Amino acid sequence: MDSFKNFRDYYWWIYYSIKQKLIRKLAFPESSFHRRKNNVFEVETKSIKFLAGGPPQKNYKLRRTDMDLVIGGDWDYYGNKVEDDIFFISSVEHFIEKLPWTKTEFVKRQLKTKTKIELYRYLRDKTILYYSMKKRGYINNSLLNPKIQSSRFNQGWSEIGIHIGKKGDFLLCQGRHRLFFAYLLNISRVEVNIIVRHKEWYESEINEGIFT
Repeated sequence: MDSFKNFRDYYWWIYYSIKQKLIRKLAFPESSFHRRKNNVFEVETKSIKFLAGGPPQKNYKLRRTDMDLVIGGDWDYYGNKVEDDIFFISSVEHFIEKLPWTKTEFVKRQLKTKTKIELYRYLRDKTILYYSMKKRGYINNSLLNPKIQSSRFNQGWSEIGIHIGKKGDFLLCQGRHRLFFAYLLNISRVEVNIIVRHKEWYESEINEGIFT
């Protein structure tokens, strides 16, 4: 079953990534695509300080199928700092300060839009992830199930996803729970996939061929 799902997802990825590249070239003729040799890189956990997002990025509609996109503009919006995210704050309260989830601001807000069952399942999964990382550290997804490599791993987006802004800053765009828990557990380094690179950084001396 897993093999079939990976096969299906693999071709889904090919279709949508090709489609997305065509859309990008039509909308932004000056954009280009990085020809990568690898897309799993190890970085210092706390070098990822900001969450991607905000109005500029929404206008560009960046997504994981934009992997390897090199584009200029003002999309590299600096959103909330990692430590200011409501889930991060609530995770500190729950896992470090031992406050029940039900008393955290995250749960209070989520209950306005989710059922208790939905929220229970979500928090159960995140709690399992936290204690797994506490016991084993940050583990590359390819090592979690080496017999069946997920399509995400083969496509290069199974780790924490980041964009690189014009100044070379890392902006978190996927995998926030793993990054947040790495912060909480003082895991010094994590593995990342790079989704979008800013053209100014890509063509500058700051780059110097790193993250190839």
